[in-house]
Amino acid sequence: MRNLEFKANGAVNPQVLDQEIKAAVGEGVIGISTDGDGGVIVHLEDSTDEKAAQLAITGALKDHDPRVKSAEQEAQEAVVTRVRAFIEAPEIDTRNALTTAQLTAKVAELEGLVRLLLGARES
Repeated sequence: MRNLEFKANGAVNPQVLDQEIKAAVGEGVIGISTDGDGGVIVHLEDSTDEKAAQLAITGALKDHDPRVKSAEQEAQEAVVTRVRAFIEAPEIDTRNALTTAQLTAKVAELEGLVRLLLGARES
């Protein structure tokens, strides 16, 4: 394995940047690491053409938009939004109190949302 080091021109979204670099370079990319300060390390298979990889990675870094989210990140944000909406729902009006069955269904819905959120974070 070889490592190529680069400096990004600002913030990066590591998950999306990894996908973009893999698409630009091809199968020779093992993955990327970031240092939180704009440094990007690309981990390459030994057999990868280093010069071609450098050109492709430089282009990917130049075109990278850190605001773009991966499908997984969008799904996780959707779950967080649903959980927030559930938590911030208006207080129950005692004149329209939920039945035990309705309350049980609401608790099950919240449990499912929490499981989705935890599953998204673990992957």
